[in-house]
Amino acid sequence: MPHVASEAIALDAYTLPAMRMRSTARERNERHCCCGLTVRDLIAICSTVLIPLIFGLFTVVITIYQQRIAQLQRGQDLDIAHQQRAHDIELAQQQRAEDRKQAEELNISIVQALAADRQHKHDLSLADNLQKESVLVGYLKEMADLLDKNKFTLNDHVRVSIVRPKTLSVLRQLDSHRKVHLIRFLYESELIITDKNPLDLTDADLDGIDLSFLNLDSISLKSVHMRHALLIRANLSFADFSNSLLTSTNFSEAKMSVGTKFYGAQAEYADFSRISSVKLNMNEIDAHGASFRFASLNQATFHDAHLQYADFEGASVLNADFYRANLENSTITQLQLQEAVAFEGSILPNFNTGDHKNIISNGNAEQKKGQYDCTVKLTSPIFASLWNSVK
Repeated sequence: MPHVASEAIALDAYTLPAMRMRSTARERNERHCCCGLTVRDLIAICSTVLIPLIFGLFTVVITIYQQRIAQLQRGQDLDIAHQQRAHDIELAQQQRAEDRKQAEELNISIVQALAADRQHKHDLSLADNLQKESVLVGYLKEMADLLDKNKFTLNDHVRVSIVRPKTLSVLRQLDSHRKVHLIRFLYESELIITDKNPLDLTDADLDGIDLSFLNLDSISLKSVHMRHALLIRANLSFADFSNSLLTSTNFSEAKMSVGTKFYGAQAEYADFSRISSVKLNMNEIDAHGASFRFASLNQATFHDAHLQYADFEGASVLNADFYRANLENSTITQLQLQEAVAFEGSILPNFNTGDHKNIISNGNAEQKKGQYDCTVKLTSPIFASLWNSVK
C-alpha cells in the first residue's frame, strides 16, 4: 500500500505540470489563432458568412429544381396537348369517315328513292296510257256498233241522248294525241260534217289538239274549246268554228278556200298567217292581237270584229268588208284599206270612227234585208286627208 501511494504521488508530480502547460497553450492558441483572431472569432465570422451563403445556395438549388419541374410539367403538358390533338384529329377523321358513309348511304337512298319515284311515275304513266287507250278503244267500238246497228244513220234522239254525252265524257279523259283519233273517227263517220246534221260538240275539250296537215273539209267544230291547238296547213274549206274558243290556236298556211266560218269565235292571239281563203266569215270574231301576216283575206267579212292590235302585214284584203270592225292599233295600212269595200262604223288605226257619209256610197245598204253592201271610196281626197292627219 505504501508503495502504491508513492507511485501516485510521483504521477501527480509529473502530470500536473504537463496539464498546466497544455492548458496554457490552448489559451494562447485561442487568443491568437490567425491575424490576431481567436478561433472563436473565426467561427463567428464563418457562421455569419456561411449561413447566408448556404441559404443562397439552397435558394438557387430550389429555383433550379423548380424550373426543372416546370420544364418537366410543360413537357408533360405539351405531350398531353399533342396527344389530345392527335386524338381530336383521329376523332375528326372518324367523324368525317362516318359522315361520308352516311352521305353515301343517303345518296344511295336518294338515288334509290329517285329511281323508285321514276319507276312509280313510269308505272302510273303506263297505267294512265292503258286506261286512256282502253277508254278510246271502248268508245270507238261502241260507236262503231251503234253506227252499224243504225246503218250509219243516227236520229236526233240517239245523237243527243247517247252519242253527245258519251263523246264529251270520253274527250275529257283522253290526251291530245288520242283526241285526234276520236275526231278523225267522227269526221270519217260523217258525224261532224257541216251539211249532214253534225253532232253537237258544244263545250267539247279539244285544247292542244294537233290536226295539222289533215283534210278536214266541211268539218263542224262549233262552240268547242280548242285553245293552243295546231291546224297548220290543214284543209279547212267550208269548216265551221263558230263561237269556239281558239285562243293562241295556230291556223298558219291552212286552206280556207270557200266559206270557212269563225263567226263569234274567241281567237285572241291566234295565228292566221299565210292562210289562203275566199269569202272567209269572221263576223263578230274576237281576234285581238291575232296575226294575219301575208294571209289571203279576199272577200272576207269582218262585221263587228275585234281586231285591235292585229297584224295585217303583207295581207291581201281585196274586197274585204270591215263594217263596224275595231281595227284600233292594228297594222293595216291605207293601201290595204283601199282594196277593201267597206269600213262604215269601224274604228281604224288611229281613227275615232270610219263612219264618214261623204266617202261612203250606197250608205243605206243596211236597209236591204240585213245585208251590208255599202262601198267606201277610199281613194277620195277626204279619206286621204283623214288618214294623213294622224301621221
